[in-house]
Amino acid sequence: MKEKMIKTTDIPTLQEFHLEGVKHVLPEDAWEAIKNDVAVIIDVREDYETVSYIENARFHPMDQILSWLPAVPTDIPVIILCKMGIRSAHVARVLMEQGFSNAANLDGGFEAWKTNGLPYKTRLRP
Repeated sequence: MKEKMIKTTDIPTLQEFHLEGVKHVLPEDAWEAIKNDVAVIIDVREDYETVSYIENARFHPMDQILSWLPAVPTDIPVIILCKMGIRSAHVARVLMEQGFSNAANLDGGFEAWKTNGLPYKTRLRP
C-alpha cells in the first residue's frame, strides 16, 4: 500500500510562531489533501470557538488531548487546526513526541483558511 503524503514545510510562512521539529501545511495544500481523502483534519479549538468550522473536521479540544490521543489515525497524515496556528503547533508537537510522525500544523490556522477563501460552514447558535 502506498503511503499517503501531504506537502509540508519545516518553517511556517503564514504565522510567526514556530516550534522546532513541527511540520506545517499551507491552507490550500491542506484543502487538497482533505478533499482527496489523503489526510484528516483535527480541530483543537474549544466548542465556543467553532461557530465556523471546516466540514468533516474532527473536533478534539486541546485541553483533552490525552483522552482523544487513541482516536488519532496512524495510517494517514493528520493536520491540526486552531484559530491562528499556535495551539495547533503545540498539539502537533505533542503528537510527534507520542510517535505520530504524520502530524502537521495548519499554517496560520483557521484564520488563514478563511483568508484564502477555502470552504467552511457556520453553525446557527441560539
